[in-house]
Amino acid sequence: MTPYLSEKERLSRYGIVVAMQPLGQTIFSPILGFLTTKFGTKKIGLIASLTYILSNSLYSTLSVFPEDYRYALLITSRFATGMSSGLVASVRSYLASATFVNERTNQMSIASAFQSVGFLIGPGIQAALTPLECTDISAQDSDKYLSFDLYTSAGWVCVVLGVINFILFLIFQEIDVSQKELEFAKMQEETNGSRMDQALPKPSILGVFGCLIVSFILFFNFIIVETLGTPMCVEQLGWTGEETILRFGILMAAMGVVLVFGFASVGKLCKMMKDERKVMILGIIFMFIGRLMIIPIPGNPLPPLIHNSSHVEQLEARNIPCDQSSNQLEPGCELEWCKTTPAVQLWQLFGGIIVGSIGHPYAVSVAQALYSKIIGPRPQGTWMGLITAMGGFARFLGPIFVSYIYTYYGTYLTGGIMVGSTVIALIATLVVYQKLVPLQIQKQTNNPRQESTQL
Repeated sequence: MTPYLSEKERLSRYGIVVAMQPLGQTIFSPILGFLTTKFGTKKIGLIASLTYILSNSLYSTLSVFPEDYRYALLITSRFATGMSSGLVASVRSYLASATFVNERTNQMSIASAFQSVGFLIGPGIQAALTPLECTDISAQDSDKYLSFDLYTSAGWVCVVLGVINFILFLIFQEIDVSQKELEFAKMQEETNGSRMDQALPKPSILGVFGCLIVSFILFFNFIIVETLGTPMCVEQLGWTGEETILRFGILMAAMGVVLVFGFASVGKLCKMMKDERKVMILGIIFMFIGRLMIIPIPGNPLPPLIHNSSHVEQLEARNIPCDQSSNQLEPGCELEWCKTTPAVQLWQLFGGIIVGSIGHPYAVSVAQALYSKIIGPRPQGTWMGLITAMGGFARFLGPIFVSYIYTYYGTYLTGGIMVGSTVIALIATLVVYQKLVPLQIQKQTNNPRQESTQL
């Protein structure tokens, strides 16, 4: 797109482009959540789907615009895609209003399963499109052309998916059972000789804040492992680019299977343990063990060293130039800390990722379900926008974390931060443990003492 730029200038621009999508989601998740409360899920879903279609169409047709405008349009398209991704908040808000409290955890886990599988399938789809290769710019009659190649094809796939999403929202019918649930609870109390206060109490701020903190930490850990996979396979294990794509791709596929089974079993496990909070703590413990396994073990051999390449180019820019040589990753590590820090072994890296993936569904699903239950039977658009923004912010910070912490300080600090963050999540859960319960509504009886009931 910009062949006249130096490699460093390309890298700088590439970093900004990567940050635009999660930044857009972080900003617009609360906004779309608020608008969902005002106008309903269907209308916001149609608008967000149309925005998604247009933004990816713009991304796929950048080459038809003059070169001077392409970079600005690329940033615009990625930011608009992030805006439309705020629709996740609307979907979660609808799930909260369309499900009863006793079934919400299971339904939330199903939605999280599809989202997580989507994150894992996405890179696979792009890998399947690699045979298309790049457009030969020199063979074009003009500097303005329309292409269907390795990079634009992914955008066109997203356009098709956006059209499908738009059609589904056209036939979508909204159902709201939250008010019916509240009315039923009031009828039950009146039958028992008491009555509920008409106004809903405010949700527990500690409980809400605890769920937000835990959700951010869990999303952040998930993104970090996904982002670190390729550079660690190349630099710590000494694999070539082809070996990394194949083997790490198999691991990601296995993670997808683990996540699906994990999310599918959340509801049953919660019923078995009779306390969702215990399931959440169990998930965080698994994630803690998984991150602990990735920390280098003193006494292990050093990673294979190289001295003639640029780590940043390997990690960030290997898919920017179109010549074949730019897509090759030289195995080994040339970072300064690699000369003194033991290598992360294969069993550590893959085992840690798998163990962490086992705990991820239980911790994430229950945190989101408890968050919804703490808020209670009120419109949850803006509330769900906040927790969705946590995921977008985690995706925004992930590449920055890898670019600086891992690159300049190594695997000890990287692993230590991941382990420490899961410890913080565990402590936060224990601190607000008593607040992680469904909203309690005060009821009045003939007795002087006031009682409460849970929805």
